[in-house]
Amino acid sequence: MNPAPHPSLQRVEKLAYWLDEFITVPGTRFKIGLESLVGMIPVVGDVAGLLMGGYVVVEAHRLGAPAELKWKMVRNVALDGAIGLVPVLGDFFDFAYRSNRRNVQLLLGHYRPSALQRKAAPRRFRWLLLGLLLLAGLALWLLMTR
Repeated sequence: MNPAPHPSLQRVEKLAYWLDEFITVPGTRFKIGLESLVGMIPVVGDVAGLLMGGYVVVEAHRLGAPAELKWKMVRNVALDGAIGLVPVLGDFFDFAYRSNRRNVQLLLGHYRPSALQRKAAPRRFRWLLLGLLLLAGLALWLLMTR
């Protein structure tokens, strides 16, 4: 374990910020990033999101992260990519799930355990928000297909 900030860790932290949370939605505390914006472009945006998310996994490999950690990260990127293919619902999921931020937190937790001690939103609230967003997305999709 290396407690010193490694350039790769700093790079993936910045990337996760830009991909998942650099824009604050006006009038709210919610944040979105480039992946959410690019993900609105059917198929092309989802492929771009997979490639951008895959970069974090590549950096983890370069840092020598254990296979178990890399598999968790791949699972996060794959889940984000698979659900992202569903119109509207995928956009809401991407907004709530933030696979890049999750993967960077996993990586930081391995190399800098103190990085995980940041105050996080209660999980119950996250799941409630995700559920509401999924229902809203499904309702919107059903309205659009009629």
